[in-house]
Amino acid sequence: MFSGDIFMGAAVGILAGAGYFGGLWWTVRRMPSCRHPGRFLFGSFLCRVLIAGGVLFMVAGRQPLIYAGAALGFIAARMAMTRFYGPDASGPDVERGVRQ
Repeated sequence: MFSGDIFMGAAVGILAGAGYFGGLWWTVRRMPSCRHPGRFLFGSFLCRVLIAGGVLFMVAGRQPLIYAGAALGFIAARMAMTRFYGPDASGPDVERGVRQ
């Protein structure tokens, strides 16, 4: 089933991407208050990659069409999360005068 595989992969990719980029957003927001931001960032990265990769691997198995749909869904989730959580005027760089 060609279209069903792609749509199922896209749905899983959207969910995995939303979790990955939502976790990234949360990590960036929490980093200024951490004692060891480098360790926190690296640990968050490992968790996000292992969870997203594990979900995609378990769902797709060895089906290339599901992986293709998941990649498209992951990219769509990135675009949606960037648009939703995009740069705003309350970011930390505004205080330092980096943004104009």
